Amino acid sequence: MLPAWLKIAYAIYVGILVPTYWWAHDAQQFLWFSNIAFLLTAVAVWKESSLLASMMAVGVLCLELAWNVGFFAGLFFGIDYIPGTAYMFDPSTPLFLRLLSLYHVPLPFLCCGWSIDSATTRGPCPCRPCSAGPCFWSASSSPTNRETSMACTVITIPTSSRYRRSSG
Repeated sequence: MLPAWLKIAYAIYVGILVPTYWWAHDAQQFLWFSNIAFLLTAVAVWKESSLLASMMAVGVLCLELAWNVGFFAGLFFGIDYIPGTAYMFDPSTPLFLRLLSLYHVPLPFLCCGWSIDSATTRGPCPCRPCSAGPCFWSASSSPTNRETSMACTVITIPTSSRYRRSSG
């Protein structure tokens, strides 16, 4: 069971981030993997759905960890290691928007920690028919601001026997 303060804090954060991002970036901003994961994690938090949280972890874990590496490399060493985090150090981007983007820092830990905790305390979920395959990084052009960003594609491989064709 998740603490009530986490649910309330996450809901308030979503209530601030969504209208602010919509105003500053337009609705296309919410098509990024990270933003989709952020919003679906909010649903997972309120419904206490470890399955939904683990789906978000599988979908964006590589992307979010890379964002964190890039952000902290820029913060501590001044290196633009991951081009998708350069906006965090751009003075032309309002400070409030940059602070709102810090949701990237706890998101992978929230999704993974919760999923691992649920799996160890309640046993593995029988509803997970796929296992995560390799991640492939690709540089893409941003549809909203033409900056270079990182995208992570996760290939899932069916492992459940009900998804295999019978040889009979």
